[in-house]
Amino acid sequence: MNQETKTQEGFRQVIVVAVDLSPASDAAVIAGVRIARPGDALHVIHTVESTRLGELRRLVEEERILAQDPGEIQTYFNDVCVAAGDWPAVKPEFSTCIGSPVAAILQFTVDVEAHVLVCGTHARHGLDRLLHSSVAETLVREARCPVLIAKERSYASCRKSDRPAPVCADCAAVRTETGDATAWCQVHAREHVGLHTYQGAPSRSSHPASFNISS
Repeated sequence: MNQETKTQEGFRQVIVVAVDLSPASDAAVIAGVRIARPGDALHVIHTVESTRLGELRRLVEEERILAQDPGEIQTYFNDVCVAAGDWPAVKPEFSTCIGSPVAAILQFTVDVEAHVLVCGTHARHGLDRLLHSSVAETLVREARCPVLIAKERSYASCRKSDRPAPVCADCAAVRTETGDATAWCQVHAREHVGLHTYQGAPSRSSHPASFNISS
């Protein structure tokens, strides 16, 4: 292991967070902030493609982007952290990469020898998914390091298990009180469904309608 990857606290991670400055990448920012430890390197990168035609115009456009975009990334990053109430344990570095998102992000991870790449997803479905290839899916396939796909945490429309394992605190209290290791609390108590035993159909010879042909 290189000495550059060690700190007083132990292993030094190089974390790359790819953002597009949209709400879709908010979760990636928060995930990167929460996994960063003192001594880690936290890179927040934004990829931009120049739309100018002609070499001179393209170069002028790229210079303008490289001059202005890092400030926009930092403003976006700070806004997300303020809204979430989370701040990184290390000072992030903000970078703008010129080029197509996939190629630019992958090259950046190679340049810094990233230990983990964090990105968000637009969660497209149906026809929209077919027409627009997912940058996140391509990064998962092509990246040379682990990729963390971050998304908003939400369980509002989910139903919890009828038989949670391990049991909830109320179930544990009921079992302690009753001494019954199979007891459940009021929320998780359900009637036990008896097992159905399949015995098979009666043989044809025993069926009332069966008959034998004898010579």
